[in-house]
Amino acid sequence: MGRLFAISDIHGCFKPFYELVVKEIDLKKEDRLILLGDYIDRGEQSKEVIDFIIDLKKSGFNITVLTGNHEQMLLDAYHDEMNEYLWFMNSGMATLISFGIEDLHELENTYLFMPASMIMNRIHSLTGIPWCGNAVLFIKILFCREGQ
Repeated sequence: MGRLFAISDIHGCFKPFYELVVKEIDLKKEDRLILLGDYIDRGEQSKEVIDFIIDLKKSGFNITVLTGNHEQMLLDAYHDEMNEYLWFMNSGMATLISFGIEDLHELENTYLFMPASMIMNRIHSLTGIPWCGNAVLFIKILFCREGQ
């Protein structure tokens, strides 16, 4: 059995996330990586973060993905424009720019997952990563998103 890692709050910061996984951790296929959410918003490379997660899984890495509050805000804004204000106040525009779109409804359907998480379906459909909502039990360690 390999090592166990948990990473959260990447927030569109692809380069530090990449360097952590590839250079610092030197993730191996026998390791287990639990990603605790908040892959998008704030940073300029949300799409690159999501695509990197997809590429890791396609390459055979053992990854579990949880939904963060930023992914949930995106989902809420997608379903009800009354929620867009909250998402934009939390740097949602950075995610739109990263995807090269001006309106949330322009996001490729393959990045959508209804009703639980839009981004996680893209990862699941391309890689088979199990979508776990907001918590996953691994051995006797419970990884979860605070406040959810």
